[in-house]
Amino acid sequence: MRRLVRLMWSSAAAGALLVVSNAGAHAQSIVVRSTGPSAPSHPKGQRLPQGATVTLRAGDVVTILDKVGTRVLRGPGTFRLDAAVVRDNGLAVRLSRSLGDPAALRTTLRAGAVRGMGGSAAAASPDTIWLADVDAGGNVCVPKGSAAYLWRGNATGTRGGSLGTPNGGVKVSVQWPTQTSSVVWPGRALPLADGSIYRFIADGPSTKVVEFKIVTIDPAIIPAEAAGLGMLLLDRGCTTQFDRLASSLQRGGAPGSKGGN
Repeated sequence: MRRLVRLMWSSAAAGALLVVSNAGAHAQSIVVRSTGPSAPSHPKGQRLPQGATVTLRAGDVVTILDKVGTRVLRGPGTFRLDAAVVRDNGLAVRLSRSLGDPAALRTTLRAGAVRGMGGSAAAASPDTIWLADVDAGGNVCVPKGSAAYLWRGNATGTRGGSLGTPNGGVKVSVQWPTQTSSVVWPGRALPLADGSIYRFIADGPSTKVVEFKIVTIDPAIIPAEAAGLGMLLLDRGCTTQFDRLASSLQRGGAPGSKGGN
């Protein structure tokens, strides 16, 4: 009898896990941000399955990340999140591309015009989400065997600092020339190993200290579609990269939605 109960319990637990797993697998959209009276009902990171409806009141604005980009829903109205995606600018694929591939790295360098350690300076930011924000810190997701960038939000003026480990050891000087947002992570001196913690200390009187924790991801499980990529980043705690993904796709021209559907 006890064995039968154990078997029934195991089957029920397995069924519950299957339901949770399938719910995640069929998630179509994810909330990026929300404002207005209904904002508490739609927190950042909320998963919305295919076919779900979102009812908004006057003054509500909810930004949704779907398969290929962002949609802005403005209340009042009821919106159905169906599977029809009529836009695809390819930006989500480029942002998710692993920089471990030399050809992909060259493409990213051409698109974003960044500075290599010891290389020449150029403007803008690389066309990728594999960035460590030196103003935010936190978890940094990186495909296993890939490169990454150290990124600053304000590219005006020069900036410098040192990158190392919290317990001392190797320290690398990092310099951003003016109009340069990103520099290549010094992977030879400070390899991007899963679980490793690094500390960036800014030059100047503030000597702000920011710490990163590296989270490596198997490139084989990185989805090219935007919502799946966003969920992967959130599940690994890489919230700053999730925000960058969403804002990059929004700037990329994904149209919004307005009115009741």
